[in-house]
Amino acid sequence: MSTRVSADHLPAPISEQRFRKLQWRMLLAAMFCYLFFYTGRQTFGFAIPGIQEELGISKATLGAISGILLWSYAVGQAVNGNLADKFGGRRIMTAGAVLSTIMNWCVSFATGPKSLGVLWGANGYVQAMGWAAGGRVISNWWTPHERGKSFGFYTFAAGMASVLAFVTSTLVVDTFDLDWRWIFRIPVLLMLVGGLAFWLMARDKPADLGVTPPRSSSTTARPCR
Repeated sequence: MSTRVSADHLPAPISEQRFRKLQWRMLLAAMFCYLFFYTGRQTFGFAIPGIQEELGISKATLGAISGILLWSYAVGQAVNGNLADKFGGRRIMTAGAVLSTIMNWCVSFATGPKSLGVLWGANGYVQAMGWAAGGRVISNWWTPHERGKSFGFYTFAAGMASVLAFVTSTLVVDTFDLDWRWIFRIPVLLMLVGGLAFWLMARDKPADLGVTPPRSSSTTARPCR
């Protein structure tokens, strides 16, 4: 009886056209945010010459520090996917963008291999708050038979993020002629903008906007609670 009453109070399903616009809104929001994520982790290589010159750290040590980020990222992927299921992808992905921006700025003030390694490793963990969380939002909005298309666009954004990380780092070093510390300060501001835009534009699931999907979208994966 209670289930029937609850169902009676649900809003009527929205039109196919309106729901399609909302689907693309969520996908584009996730793409826009992740487009800038690599500015927070693929820029390290461009900073290596300046770090060596100023801090006198060997290439072997810098390679190990870069490896710390990868291991932290791997651990973060295992943990943060569960957090996205529990707390919502919108919250986790936005937190990752904001925290990674902060961590990159902290890295820019590093004074030696220890501070550089700890801060860069912490950045690797929060960087892992992006991909799975954005995928959670997409999965809640797109039906299983359209996952290939939606995640194809999402992966396209990730590929373009690598290009953007290269371009922004090159601009900082070659065009603006700034030192290595600014590589961790300027490009990541784009990630911060992307994270805030995602928070404003995206919602974890249709119910968060007070809409009921049309019947044709009833096979959408069960949203996280």
